[in-house]
Amino acid sequence: VRKVALARPHYQFVMIGPADMSKEVVSVGIERLKLLPNVHFLGKKKYEQLPAYAHRFSIGTVPFLINEMMDCVSPIKFYEYCAYGIPTITSYMPEMESYTCDFVACYKTADEYLQLLDLFLTEKVRQKAKDLAPKLALENTWHNRTDTMTSFFESSTDSMAV
Repeated sequence: VRKVALARPHYQFVMIGPADMSKEVVSVGIERLKLLPNVHFLGKKKYEQLPAYAHRFSIGTVPFLINEMMDCVSPIKFYEYCAYGIPTITSYMPEMESYTCDFVACYKTADEYLQLLDLFLTEKVRQKAKDLAPKLALENTWHNRTDTMTSFFESSTDSMAV
């Protein structure tokens, strides 16, 4: 995040949520980020307040620290950004590969993130996200996922019956 913020000083980076200071490396990194004039930590907000903030975002980012736990993560924040019609860039996670499209992408390096950031700020990409991302979010509601799982288990049970 620091490298990207330094490379794009005319962009504003807004972080919402508690800054996890439990690990020294994270704590030091956050303190260094707070020194940058274009990085803003707003702290934890009530869930009801988040749409008002999100509607001001040009791009949604899910900058997870990548480790072995990320192999089984599906970030809820991604679906929320889609519901708001916001182009979204996430750290690389296997779960996110199937969602990559004109307005959703994963990055592995700061340089990749910079390229995606510039591309996703174009009007063409932002309009596509506005038009198509909410549909993607609706296809992934808890209700729809439950229906998919139920259908899968029912068909598995049917095929096992003799």
